[in-house]
Formats: sequence, C-alpha cells, structure tokens
Amino acid sequence: MDLSELKALLAQLKSLPQPNKTELNLFSIGAQGHYENPISDLLAFFIDPDAGHNLSTLMLEAFMECLPGTHGVALSSQPSCEVMTITGSRIDILLESEEWVMALENKIWHH
Repeated sequence: MDLSELKALLAQLKSLPQPNKTELNLFSIGAQGHYENPISDLLAFFIDPDAGHNLSTLMLEAFMECLPGTHGVALSSQPSCEVMTITGSRIDILLESEEWVMALENKIWHH
C-alpha cells in the first residue's frame, strides 16, 4: 500500500459517522482530581436519577432514607459539584429540590 492509498483510506475513515454519546465509565465520571473531587463526581453521578446509570432514583432514595425527617426524593436540578460560595470556598456536592437544599462535604482521609 503506497502513501496515496493510505491518504485515501484516512479520508474515507474521517467521513464515517461518529457516535454522539460517549459511554460512561469510571474514568470519565470520576477519575480526575484529588481525593474529594472524584468521590464527589461519583456520588453526584449515582444520586442523579437521569445520569445514565439506569438506577432511576434508587441511590437518591437510599441516601435520603439515612436522614431523619426527610420526605420526597425529587431533585429540581442535577447535583452540582464544586459549587462556589459567596466567600470563595467550595461545596463538594449541592442537591436541590423544591422544598430543600442540601450541601454535602466530603472529607477523604480526614481524622
């Protein structure tokens, strides 16, 4: 195969349709950053009923069952990670519903 044939092959490959959606995996969800950030990304992924894990609200419901006096599991928006506060600090995960707002702080390797 000469150079012109290779160029023609590469041109053909470029014209093939590209998939629109990347398959979610551990590395694309939460393998970036240091300790708290990837854990926050993974938690947010599984808490979000629409994140593509096919668990619906199961993780969110299980999490909310651990908290006394909580009712309802519908989030009004996707979980947000690394949310900046007015003082310049960051909230690891922010959950919001129509009735409540919850800030989650991860402390990995904290004593």
